[in-house]
Amino acid sequence: MLFCGIKVGSPFFLAPMAAVTALPFRLMCRKLGAGLVITEQINATQIARNPDPFTNNEFYTIRTVPEEKPVGVQLFGVDEKDFISAVEIVEKNFELLNIKPWRLWKKTSSSSILTAAAPRSVKHPSARARRS
Repeated sequence: MLFCGIKVGSPFFLAPMAAVTALPFRLMCRKLGAGLVITEQINATQIARNPDPFTNNEFYTIRTVPEEKPVGVQLFGVDEKDFISAVEIVEKNFELLNIKPWRLWKKTSSSSILTAAAPRSVKHPSARARRS
């Protein structure tokens, strides 16, 4: 089965949950049949300004191992430059990137729309998949 161009083994996905979807929980869900697992929301600014977030204990939620593939990461933040840096840092370890720019979107009855404060280059926060 394909999801956003990513081959997944089942239609069951683990949604991002704060303080829950760290590596051990994601691995358990993969063993129990999840086709795709996703990290909790991670601040793009913290990743962008950290020399190596994959070995720093503060960023244990973005550590990955081959057994959990495919895996996605969910980034949030407000600074466009930090988003760009964070994506460059994490994209090689994840098959799916979900971008959530805070304060740039407002809810309407049917969907989210960009507010006037959003930088022009920020696109809708839909998942971006890297094709393997």
